[in-house]
Amino acid sequence: MHVPFEKWVDAPPKAKAQLAANPGMPIVTVDLGVNRLAVMGAFLNDQLMTTQFIPGGTLNHQRHQWLNVIANKRSQSGRLPANVHDNVDLWEKVRNIDENAVRQVARQIVNFAITHKAKVIVFEYLRGYKAPKEKMSKAGRKNHKRAYWLRGKIMQWVRDLAFREGILTVERNPAYTSQIRPHCHTQGERKGHHFTCQNPAHSYHTDADFVGMMNLYRKWNGTFVYPRKKKRADEPNPTQAMA
Repeated sequence: MHVPFEKWVDAPPKAKAQLAANPGMPIVTVDLGVNRLAVMGAFLNDQLMTTQFIPGGTLNHQRHQWLNVIANKRSQSGRLPANVHDNVDLWEKVRNIDENAVRQVARQIVNFAITHKAKVIVFEYLRGYKAPKEKMSKAGRKNHKRAYWLRGKIMQWVRDLAFREGILTVERNPAYTSQIRPHCHTQGERKGHHFTCQNPAHSYHTDADFVGMMNLYRKWNGTFVYPRKKKRADEPNPTQAMA
C-alpha cells in the first residue's frame, strides 16, 4: 500500500555561500565507480574523519550472468522483426536488479551525510560514456555500459533524497581526480583500483577510488593542483621566438 504525503523543506543555500560562511564545514565527497559503486568520505575542518566503501562486484557479476543468458538466447532466435523486443522478462529482471541497487546505494550515501551532519555532497561531473579499449564480449560491453549508466541514476536519486533533508549536491570537474596524490600534488599511475605516486621522495600506494574521493574535497575547497604540461627541451622560449 502506498500513502502519498507532502514535505515542505527550505532550499539549501548555494555552495559558494556555504563555503564562504564556513570553510571547515562538514562535507561528504563521493567517488562513483563502475566496478566499485561508491567510496564516501566525511570531512570536517579540512580533515578526513571517516570513509565508507560500497562494493559492486557482486552486482556486476550477477548482471553479467543474466546478460550472457540474454546474448545466448538472442543468438539462437535469429533476426527478429522490427519493433519486436527479445527476452522481455530477462531484460526486466536486469533492470530491476539495477534499480534496486541504485535506490539502496543512494539511501546509504544520504544516510552517511546525515550521520556526519554534512550539508553538501560533492560528486564528479559525469561525462558521456566511452566504450573501453580492451576487447570484450557483447555481454561484457553491455554490462560495462549499464554499470556506467548506474552512476548517473545514483546521482539522480541522491539529489532528490538529499534535497528532502536540506542537503545540497554539487558536481566538480573529474579531470585527474584519481591520478594526483592529494598531499604532494604529484601525478601518479593508476592501474585498475591501485594508485602509485611517482614522487621519488617517498613511496605511496593506495586505492585509486580513495584518491579520487580525497581530490574531490580538494576541488571543493579550491586547493587541488592540476599537473603542468612538461616542456620539451628543444621547444623555444616564447619571448625568444617573438624577438
